[in-house]
Formats: sequence, structure tokens, C-alpha cells
Amino acid sequence: MLEEAVLHRPCGGPRILRDQLAHLLEAARQRHVEVQILPTAVTDHAAAEGPFTLLEPVGAHATVARTGGRLTTNRTTVRTLQQRYAALRAQAHSPAASRTLVENALGALRAI
Repeated sequence: MLEEAVLHRPCGGPRILRDQLAHLLEAARQRHVEVQILPTAVTDHAAAEGPFTLLEPVGAHATVARTGGRLTTNRTTVRTLQQRYAALRAQAHSPAASRTLVENALGALRAI
């Protein structure tokens, strides 16, 4: 899940951004990877409180959440973050539409 603005922010210059977008597009084409872009127009989104990560380790009996620099298996915290993630997915472009956005951003940079 990425904010749309990062597709256009040339940190390190256009060449670096072009390489990053190409790598992102390559990753998005993998069977086991889903990339979704959150539109810039969505101003009140489910991750406005900050980044978080949900992990489901193989063989583990609980989902692990990382938020605020800490890991937790607290069911209430994990459930809240799972709900936020579901809301984000609903607010974001589909994986196919997201790939198209990345392709378009990359195409615009190749013209430079």
C-alpha cells in the first residue's frame, strides 16, 4: 500500500525515481505481491494515524502487528489494525489499476 504522491516525488532525482518505479512494477507483477496505490484525493484515510505492518508468520498461531516501532500480538490491537487495513484496501485503487498508475508514472519519466 503506497500513497500516490510517492509515484511523483523525485527524491534523488528522476533517474532514481525511474529505477524505483521500475522495481515497484516488477514486484507488482509477481504472483505473491499485491501493490495498491492510495489516491492523493483520499484525504481522510485509515492510515492517517501512521504506518503499521501486519505479519502472519508461518506456523504461528497469531498475527503480529508492528505499530509505533513495537511488535504486539494483542488481539484488540491486531484486530483494530486489520480493520484499518481492510478500510485502506477499499479506499485504494485495485492492484490492476495501481499497476497502470505505476506504468504511467514510469512512462512519463522515460520521456525526460
